[in-house]
Amino acid sequence: MTDETSKPSPKPAKSDTSSSEQPKPSARSGKSSSMMGLLALVIALLALGLVGYDWQRDQQQKIAEKNDFSQLQSHLTAARDELQTQQLLLHQQQQAVNQLLQASGEKDRGWVLAEAEYLARLANFTLTFEHNPQVAEQLLKSADKRLSSLHDPSLVPVRKTLAGNIASLQQVEQLDLEGLLLKLDAVMASIPDLPVLGSEKSEHPIKKHKVHKHHHTSKHFDWRQGLEDSWDKLRSLVVIQRHDNVVKPLLTDEERMYLNQQLQMYLSQAQWAALHRKQHLYNEVLTNAQTWIKTYYSNNNNATQAALQQLDELNTTNIAPKLPDISESVRSIKGAMAVKQQQAAKPINKTTAKPKDAIPQEGKKS
Repeated sequence: MTDETSKPSPKPAKSDTSSSEQPKPSARSGKSSSMMGLLALVIALLALGLVGYDWQRDQQQKIAEKNDFSQLQSHLTAARDELQTQQLLLHQQQQAVNQLLQASGEKDRGWVLAEAEYLARLANFTLTFEHNPQVAEQLLKSADKRLSSLHDPSLVPVRKTLAGNIASLQQVEQLDLEGLLLKLDAVMASIPDLPVLGSEKSEHPIKKHKVHKHHHTSKHFDWRQGLEDSWDKLRSLVVIQRHDNVVKPLLTDEERMYLNQQLQMYLSQAQWAALHRKQHLYNEVLTNAQTWIKTYYSNNNNATQAALQQLDELNTTNIAPKLPDISESVRSIKGAMAVKQQQAAKPINKTTAKPKDAIPQEGKKS
């Protein structure tokens, strides 16, 4: 089209022929114009079709992307819900584990407090009924050691009470009970060696006069010498002893056994009284033992004097020193146990995470 319109029009050769050929160019130009319009219309339709196709394809792509986004958002929402559910289950399981650990810890603490309370009770019993402050002190120290293993500041007042009772026990006068019992055993062992009054040998034995034998002859016989010898023989047959006190008859073996057994009974009662801290009974039976020895045994014998001296020393011993009251230790530990039991009985507040609060929701894009 452009080539035909750009070519120069032919020059007319002759004037006569130009007039006859003039209508032909106008017909060709009209035909060319219609062809050009039709071609432009086809091109326009093609362009419009291409534009419509592109628009439709873009719209379809947008719809597909929107659908994909919606699917992704729905998948994300489902994953978020699943994650929240798992977090809730994990939180509940963690709470259950914490409760089990707390219950196990409270159980162990309860056992330790029970052991300390038992030791304090045993110490109070030992002091009250056995009168043994040394053993009671060791028991209270063991109870305090058990409490210290808990590392609980709330038990400081309880341990302060225990420390005060331990200090009061340390101030009690120490008694060598074992040594006292051994001394009484030694006196009991010496009883068979104590001479009963009237059976002992005289400390001043009568001198035996030596009788001189004289070979008398009728020539040298002296009647005075013979009379003296006869008197010596007669005097050796008769013994005269002076007693300032009343003379008691000699004892039989059975009576001597009774004396020894009675003295042993007094000393055994003294041992029992010492073990049970019965001061009045202890002094009474020791005084009876001393009186018994002075009455029925020879006081001039060394063994008797040693026994009397030992009993006199034992009789001055204080076997029942004043003991403190340590029952406050038992009450303080029982109070701590009651507080722990009340705390364990309180319900535990369960805090569960809300699903909506676990992960912040994102706004849905349209």
